[in-house]
Amino acid sequence: MIYRYIDSNLKKLATVKRNQIWMSSPEDFNDPFDCNFPIMDNFSAEDFEKIMELGGKRLCKSPPEREVFLSATENDKRRFIQNCVAEFRSRIASFGVCCFSEVWNSILMWSHYADKHQGICLGYENKGFEEQHPGVLNKVRYSTHYPDVRLGQIHRDFNRMLEIYLLTKSVDWRYEREWRLIITEEACRKRVPSQLPLKEVIFGVKIDPNRRDCMLKNIDTRIDCYDAIHEPIGEYGLTRRKISAGG
Repeated sequence: MIYRYIDSNLKKLATVKRNQIWMSSPEDFNDPFDCNFPIMDNFSAEDFEKIMELGGKRLCKSPPEREVFLSATENDKRRFIQNCVAEFRSRIASFGVCCFSEVWNSILMWSHYADKHQGICLGYENKGFEEQHPGVLNKVRYSTHYPDVRLGQIHRDFNRMLEIYLLTKSVDWRYEREWRLIITEEACRKRVPSQLPLKEVIFGVKIDPNRRDCMLKNIDTRIDCYDAIHEPIGEYGLTRRKISAGG
């Protein structure tokens, strides 16, 4: 099971009934380092030839002829390289990404992503999904250093570099235990039908009771619903209580 925290915005809550998810652009992420770390822009004539082999226009809309590139001034070569980097970043920004977590009971994530515990957390079944849809749902990797992404490597193995760029975050975020659903540009900044079955709805400890009761009336009875509650004793934490049929 993987979980998605959302706030109590009525439009977002309405997506629960429709089993839709919002696909964000990496440009909209709250972490300015996420999908936005340096690309090593060393570039050679061999890299240029590789671009030509791959069709040329994947990263540069108007690649020069090989002879033109080899005879160009250093400033012109630099401009070409910068255009390639900009095009790669543009491709990154155009992908649709939906973020999930392995845990539902993170006090920090309830505070940051679920309107200070006034929102909800949605549980989705992901068992077997990765095998059936390789490359769509992936676990985020956490690192103390930027990944080594070089412009020449992007041309040699575009999909691999894309995966590294979209799925590497600072180790400061490892508490989120994040997974990402990534689909093509057409879904960016849109609500789309969820490919993952919705199995659980967990209401935050501070959700408005009227809003909670209204939602309960519109949730499929096959979906398990819970109230998040404070751990009664001992350590700081959250537990949950299942809501009986009819609330």
